Amino acid sequence: MSLCVGSIEKDDTNFITHFQAGKLYLYGIDEDDDVIDIEKAEKHLRLSARYAESEIEFSPEITSMAAEAYFHASIACYIQGNENHHKNNARKAKDYYNEAIKLAKKSVELNPSLYESNYHLSKYYSLLDNKKEALKNYRHAYIAFKKKILGLKDYTV
Repeated sequence: MSLCVGSIEKDDTNFITHFQAGKLYLYGIDEDDDVIDIEKAEKHLRLSARYAESEIEFSPEITSMAAEAYFHASIACYIQGNENHHKNNARKAKDYYNEAIKLAKKSVELNPSLYESNYHLSKYYSLLDNKKEALKNYRHAYIAFKKKILGLKDYTV
C-alpha cells in the first residue's frame, strides 16, 4: 500500500496508480493485512476513471480501464449503501445505490462487454425495487456474458 501512496504523491493524476490503490482499498484483505477502506476506494476509483477518461482520446485502449474503474467505484457505493441500510438510514442508502447505478451505467457506456457492470446494475435496481430495470440489465449481462465466454457475436435472448 505504501508503494501506491508514494506513487500517487509523485504523480497524482496517474490513473493506473489510483486504480490499483482503489482496488486495494476495496478488496485488500488477506491473512496478514486488512487495508479495506471503502471511502478511500471510491475516491481513488473515481479519480482513476476520471483521469483515464481524459486519456481515451489519445489512447482508445484505455477505455476498458476507465470502465473497470467506474465498475469498481459502483461496488464501493453499493457497499456504503448496504452499510447505511444496516444502520437504518434508508435515505442515505438509497442515495448510495443511485450513485452505484450512475457509475455502473457509465461503465456499461464505455464497455458494453463488461457483463459484470450490467449484472451489478441489475442488483442495484433490485435494491431500489425497480424490477423492470433489474430484469433488463440482467438480460444484458447474460447476453454480454454469453458473447464473451462463447465468442458469439449475435447472441440474443
